[in-house]
Amino acid sequence: MEKHEFVMKVMAYGKTVTIAQVEDAVDIHEFLDMCRALAIGIGYHEGSWEDGVVQMAESYTESAEDKSEQLLNDVLSGKYKMGNLNDPIN
Repeated sequence: MEKHEFVMKVMAYGKTVTIAQVEDAVDIHEFLDMCRALAIGIGYHEGSWEDGVVQMAESYTESAEDKSEQLLNDVLSGKYKMGNLNDPIN
């Protein structure tokens, strides 16, 4: 597999921080680690990064719970027809 350079650059608060990584692919965890390094590099405290990630995770969790509850309500109200996967689509 061909390797590609993955570059991220932030210019803020009079600082420029650049991170480059040569990989087959950059997964979401590596991408978030790079974002963390950029945030700390321009002056954010590591604790601020961690607090922000926790708050975002809580927000995503609440959103997922809301969507699950709405789907359940929709199914129970008859909005979606439950049937056999082999039944023809009407």
